[in-house]
Amino acid sequence: MDLQRIISNILRNSIEALNGRGLLMIKSFYNYNHIVISIQNNGPQIDKDIIDKIFHQGFSTKENKHKENGFGLYIVKELVNKHNGNIQVKSEETLTEFIIN
Repeated sequence: MDLQRIISNILRNSIEALNGRGLLMIKSFYNYNHIVISIQNNGPQIDKDIIDKIFHQGFSTKENKHKENGFGLYIVKELVNKHNGNIQVKSEETLTEFIIN
């Protein structure tokens, strides 16, 4: 159930970033005794000034006047940590990638 929540939160954010146009790629593979999941999209680059904040509780790039946004990626990070995993994000002009291992 936790894995489903992790992937669905990242996918939801990726789909919103693509705004109806673009590619979404999901890969998984076995590497050095653990599974790696890569979720990539070719939506807009995550600004370098905020990329370190996207997993913080309550952080959102969306309008958030009712404090209802900013929990999805925080929950993702907490769930990955709960299972002794690691998540990182890389974002360049043409590709954003979330890597879970």
